[in-house]
Amino acid sequence: MSQTTIRAIILRIHGFGGDRLCMAPVAELYLERGYLVYAIDQRASGESENPLVSFGYFEKQDVAALVDYAKQQSPELPVVVHGQSMGGATAAQYGATGHAESNLDALVLDSAFEAMEPMVLGVMGMDGLMGWYFARCGARGYYGVGYGYNNPK
Repeated sequence: MSQTTIRAIILRIHGFGGDRLCMAPVAELYLERGYLVYAIDQRASGESENPLVSFGYFEKQDVAALVDYAKQQSPELPVVVHGQSMGGATAAQYGATGHAESNLDALVLDSAFEAMEPMVLGVMGMDGLMGWYFARCGARGYYGVGYGYNNPK
């Protein structure tokens, strides 16, 4: 596909437990329709060398770097971030930055969640004392951030 036929750049961000390769089925749909697609491994996933995941808090910086790379490669093309599940949460956190306001053309939040606490307690099945502790204190020791609705730090 030549540069003139590419409609936009899509940056795919995978969910919890996934990696960049699990983005292939949707990436293929984009490619067939004339989009260029990049996908990354979020922290602690796939071939990422970072052993700790912050559920989007620091991963948003990785998305900013990917946006910069995409814009450097093809500055004339619109850039869209498409995050799925935890990748949607990462994309949403990136979308709230000044970097996104200046560099992003569109944001797709596919099955994103609004806060980490209900994910830990419900979807991930961590109930009881351990789930309560992880949901309220888990990221504080590593990053100084909380998972609650109104508890960013």
